Amino acid sequence: MIKDYFCRFVAVSVMFFWFLVCPVSSDELPVVTYLRGLEFFSSEFQEQRFSPDGAMVSSSQGKCRIHRPRKLYWEYSQPARQVIISDGETLWIYEPELEQVIKSSISTMASSALSPLLESRERIDKLYTFEARSDLNWWRLRPVSVAKYSEAAKIDIKFMDGKIDQIKLTDPLGFVTKLFFTKIHYKAVKAAVFDFSPPDNIDVVNAGFNENRDDLD
Repeated sequence: MIKDYFCRFVAVSVMFFWFLVCPVSSDELPVVTYLRGLEFFSSEFQEQRFSPDGAMVSSSQGKCRIHRPRKLYWEYSQPARQVIISDGETLWIYEPELEQVIKSSISTMASSALSPLLESRERIDKLYTFEARSDLNWWRLRPVSVAKYSEAAKIDIKFMDGKIDQIKLTDPLGFVTKLFFTKIHYKAVKAAVFDFSPPDNIDVVNAGFNENRDDLD
């Protein structure tokens, strides 16, 4: 048993060393192939947020629907209902308990944990570089457009059994958001899912929405 464990350890160590010293075309990485081929994505999720010292700040759960590029339905069911919807241009954040809707541009999601699932799938390898982590199930995405990577949010993707299992976002202040996905499927989502009209008698807050938006890609 000890021998088998040692052999597995050596094999994984050699594989990781190979990733570090040998240049690998992004076309050869399964995580890139997966993201490039992903058009529809639906799942249930759990979201956890941690402070820079590792303390959990919040925990929530819900379901999501995505149609790339930039169409999003993200619904928190617990601890309080909140719905985030994008039709590809306008981003709506609806908070029923507060009787409030926030309107902004989808470009505000460019540095979110979901950005790899929202941006143009044809250009995913042009928007990020991919780096293998010490655990070979994890990949770090470095945004090509950011001159100083140390000032950018860090996105790590856990890719297991041919699909995304978890996304971790570390923002420039050190806060960490973890998204865990379950019951994933890739069926087409009806276009009406991404349409939203504010209910009557609801306050609409315009958060700097610009009709001449900047695309995520």
